[in-house]
Amino acid sequence: MSAGCAAAPERHYGWQRKCGRNCKKIIPSSTNCKEKFNKDYKNERDERPVMKLSDELKSAGRIVVLVMVILFLSVTTCLATGKTGLSASDLTVSVNQKKNLKLRNSSGKITWKILSGKECISVKRSGNKMVVVTGKKKGTAVIQAKNKEKNFTCRVTVKSRLPENRPQGGDGQQTQQGDNSMDSQLDGQGEGMTGGSQEDEKTVMRIVIRAGSRSFPTVLYDHRAAVEMWEKLPLTLDMSELNGNEKYYFMEDALPVDASVPEAVHKGDLMLYGADCLVLFYKDFSTSYTYTPLGRVENPSGLAEALGTGNVRVVFERADAN
Repeated sequence: MSAGCAAAPERHYGWQRKCGRNCKKIIPSSTNCKEKFNKDYKNERDERPVMKLSDELKSAGRIVVLVMVILFLSVTTCLATGKTGLSASDLTVSVNQKKNLKLRNSSGKITWKILSGKECISVKRSGNKMVVVTGKKKGTAVIQAKNKEKNFTCRVTVKSRLPENRPQGGDGQQTQQGDNSMDSQLDGQGEGMTGGSQEDEKTVMRIVIRAGSRSFPTVLYDHRAAVEMWEKLPLTLDMSELNGNEKYYFMEDALPVDASVPEAVHKGDLMLYGADCLVLFYKDFSTSYTYTPLGRVENPSGLAEALGTGNVRVVFERADAN
């Protein structure tokens, strides 16, 4: 302990810190050492409120930023909660009846296309996200909406003409009358939906899928992969079981691919996985895998029973070959 600071030891440390390592050399009087300590301590004490306020302001700023981030994330989550999908996956209309079909919670370009049954329906855009479907002839059809590399399909069943006293319209709304231009293109790139002429009827590719003693009329879609499969028919394939919902077979030759994630897989869907794996689904389910749609079984009732739970031999042949 320095001789110049004769106070209590516990205070001497504080005075040494303020006066220097050798208190005696700098301030020879312990009284002066005390005064020096008291003066410095007072100055330090006076500065503390300012420093505390500055720290509090910084903490408050961090809290404000955190709250803003939480609010932003909450708004973003709310906007993203709506799932994109069609207003109906199955639609029933009568001849000359009109119903609306809308792709909900979507953004960006939407491409509408009739995959099959062009002779049965006609479709026209009504706004950015909706089309008006009109029944033309008794039968079935499939409409596809493509948005951001995802495909959404709706099966349309057209029944006989409505009685004259029944109102038209779908989804609880009366559609506009006097629409005589239902055959206009919808995507502006040659993939628009047309009402279907006699020429369209001639180009419909109808096949029959046989499993065991059961036969299932099937319609192939109007695109390259389905056309090339049509040209390969007839085919007799030993298909393998997978996941309790599909039968598959790897073909020798690859087919053109136009794959996307379907909104849902339906019983009776005929699809292509990759470029050479033919898949026939016999149950409904959702998937995250990408497929190229080839066609659909018109009436899949009894398909699961006919295919069974194991591997099975399946025949694909043109309907006009019977």
